[in-house]
Amino acid sequence: MVNNIERIDPFGDDPASVRVHGARRSRGLSALDEGQAWRHRDNEALVVVRHERFEEIDDTEHRTTWRREAEEALEATWRSRWMEREVEPGWIEARWVGVDERPDRLHVLGAVEPVGVAAAVDWVRVEDHTDPSGGRAVTMYEHLTVWVDRSQATVVVRHPVGLDLAQTTEQAAVHIHQLLGSYVVGG
Repeated sequence: MVNNIERIDPFGDDPASVRVHGARRSRGLSALDEGQAWRHRDNEALVVVRHERFEEIDDTEHRTTWRREAEEALEATWRSRWMEREVEPGWIEARWVGVDERPDRLHVLGAVEPVGVAAAVDWVRVEDHTDPSGGRAVTMYEHLTVWVDRSQATVVVRHPVGLDLAQTTEQAAVHIHQLLGSYVVGG
């Protein structure tokens, strides 16, 4: 929920985002809940959660497309959302946070294939140098996608650069994974 607007298709209209939209559309979106957000005023941190439920249980094409297109799609989406606000976007870079860079339960050192919650989470970090105030602030976004069965949750943690929220981000991903797992009962 960049810009606080619910969207059926959450990304932009750039080529990478269009490919992600196509892959998710093929699964048949059956439910959407977006709008849960929590803010910490002292450090300007914000957490936004988006939950989607699909008719099709097989997420292979969707997740493969996401993994291939995520960086480009997120960079373009962030630029697009700034332009919607009539703000010229600054330098924006999205990059994957590998399983060997993650904290504790999302960290899988030396494993060929991650398992459990580590395998269910895709983590992309967006570094955004756009500052409409002119103060040259840099904002980080921890963009996690948690995949479980027919459900997918996106957790975005916004924070100023230099604020280490890795443990908080990890806890959010683990709790979301557990919550989504509770939906699996009965398919």
